[in-house]
Amino acid sequence: MLLRREEPVALDLSLGRLRQLPEPVVRRMVESLRSKGQLTPLAVAEHEGRLMLVDGFVRHLAAVRLGLETVLVEVMQLSPVQMKAQVYLRNRERGLLLIEECRLVRELVEVDRLNQVEVGDLLERHKSWVCRR
Repeated sequence: MLLRREEPVALDLSLGRLRQLPEPVVRRMVESLRSKGQLTPLAVAEHEGRLMLVDGFVRHLAAVRLGLETVLVEVMQLSPVQMKAQVYLRNRERGLLLIEECRLVRELVEVDRLNQVEVGDLLERHKSWVCRR
């Protein structure tokens, strides 16, 4: 795990299409960053010369709104499919919204051409869970 500081505007937000950022959650994060500072690094992966944000979309948006010059990031080496899996796996405890799970499964199947069993294995879920999404 490599930690370093990066400008929030330099991060690729492409995977943000898989997430929802409810405004009340973002406002709470803005207040938390203002009062406590950044407690957890954003998770990014290097891909084709870019740093792609994998986890921390709410923290990122809050940092941008506050005008922070840099944020702490954890840099990982992941394939595009592994990046998408991390979007789910890193939020498993809190849980994603059903629509977020559906977007993720659909993308893994339609874009990455994984079958139901492969998606289940990747996301550590049963194939029936995948089918219901």
